[in-house]
Amino acid sequence: FRDKGKTMSSFAIHVAFYTSANGWSKAYTYKSDKDYEKDEVVLVPTGAFFSLGRVTGSEANYKFNKNINYKEVIRSIEVPKNTPKSPEMRV
Repeated sequence: FRDKGKTMSSFAIHVAFYTSANGWSKAYTYKSDKDYEKDEVVLVPTGAFFSLGRVTGSEANYKFNKNINYKEVIRSIEVPKNTPKSPEMRV
């Protein structure tokens, strides 16, 4: 996925997840060498697999806690324009 020899920039990408049972989750922080736009759909590792989430915000030059192993955003996903609108986000 990423070249392990490259140094990453310090963007913190905040991502929320939607479930029909619970609505939108709190935002979780991921690392990225790229800035993502609010409401962009991204693929991220979660648990033992991957999930799609919605970007709630990003921060450049974020001071990551050295005691936390932040996972990286894999990529953004283009959502077709004819896809029904996702539920309103109240994060």
